[in-house]
Amino acid sequence: MAKLLAWLLPVWARQNNALLRYQLAGAGAWHKFRLHVALLLVAIGISALVIDALAIKESNLLARIWQGSRYPLLTLQLATLAAAFVLGGATVKTQRSRNTWDSLRATEAGAALSLRMGWLGSLCRLRAPIAVILFYRLVYCAGMLLELPAFDGQYASMLAMQAQPPLPDSRLTPLLIAALLAAELLLPFCALGMAAACGILLSVAIRERVFAAMAQALLLAALPGFVALGEYASLQTAFGGLDLPDEVGLALLTAYSAFGDWALNLAHLSGLSDIWAHVPQSAGIGLVLLLLALAQGLTADGMLKLAERLAERRG
Repeated sequence: MAKLLAWLLPVWARQNNALLRYQLAGAGAWHKFRLHVALLLVAIGISALVIDALAIKESNLLARIWQGSRYPLLTLQLATLAAAFVLGGATVKTQRSRNTWDSLRATEAGAALSLRMGWLGSLCRLRAPIAVILFYRLVYCAGMLLELPAFDGQYASMLAMQAQPPLPDSRLTPLLIAALLAAELLLPFCALGMAAACGILLSVAIRERVFAAMAQALLLAALPGFVALGEYASLQTAFGGLDLPDEVGLALLTAYSAFGDWALNLAHLSGLSDIWAHVPQSAGIGLVLLLLALAQGLTADGMLKLAERLAERRG
């Protein structure tokens, strides 16, 4: 298996790469990683308990876990996305401040390797919040799988009948939910990778530090606004609060699920059934999100390749 993994990975991502070992060493010790994970879990747990105490309590324990932890987790995701963008943007800035950037560019594939390692290093430094985000998503996914066989196995048929339009076969329900669960676990990695790649591309394309900092500040300032507006609009659309054409409502829900909260609004089965009932064709949203996650990964790779070309040509 180790040999197969080494063969599948690109050269710059293999364990024998000295630059990769340097980036992993600079990401911090494992005891700090465990401490940061524990602190984040405690912070989200306390926030979830406070929200659960103030909100109208759900009768289902899994629903209460989702209700209480969703907004703290959304806040953590937003902060992690911003950090990935900033760390990616600091990749070239750090090399220029150390006066090593021109030497790397003069070396064959030096700039490309440096940018790839900077991208990977940005994600490694964020491994603690990424681990917490993944942990909660695994909890949500496990909860959906536990609830699906409810009502003597008739829950899947009920979901199929409630969907707009009703699914032609209730056996499609587990397949569609499986696609959604896969998208739930992939979207955080794809979104963070794209954010780090965007920061790197911006730092290469804009050489003046002041203008680069201004561009980063504008994008970071727009991010909370996008998430807040998307949260309001998608929830209103999902539960019938906005009277929008069917295609617009589905597009809005899909876009926010892919780029805003990374499908947290779809991570609970009873809430998902309401969405299927109010938004036509939304039963297939998991398949669309899988395609969008793939598009985000390809976009991140394209941004890095463009940054490499710009670095070789312009510096």
